[in-house]
Amino acid sequence: MAAHDPHFKVRMPPALKDRIEKAARESNRSMTAEIVHRLEESFKENLRREEAAVTPDRKISLSDIAIKELEDEVSYLEDLIVKTTEHHEKLRFEIIKMIEHPEIYKMGLDVQFQNIRNQLSDYQRRLNKAQNMLNLARQVSE
Repeated sequence: MAAHDPHFKVRMPPALKDRIEKAARESNRSMTAEIVHRLEESFKENLRREEAAVTPDRKISLSDIAIKELEDEVSYLEDLIVKTTEHHEKLRFEIIKMIEHPEIYKMGLDVQFQNIRNQLSDYQRRLNKAQNMLNLARQVSE
């Protein structure tokens, strides 16, 4: 997600917020990324349920919808990888600028780099999965 993505304020019970924070930590995501991930998964689950109840005459239209959603997911993840890589490069430049005072910046930047590496790894895994699903969906629809 980028700073220019739409912002949306949400009220929620404190217990739910705590559960989201815990899940985000466990999956090495920000709270926003965790919420977006869970929302996306819920929509995919709805689509899976709909497809399970599909009649043959509706199968083509649902297959087209699934392909479009997977294409969108692939595009979204590719964009996330590009943006995260750009952010990584900016941090590298910061390190070069801050070389005069490494003791001050090293610890914070190490954490940021690890978070970015974790995000990139997660995005790449999700991208591979989405691309595989897209390829399968295209094969089935042919």
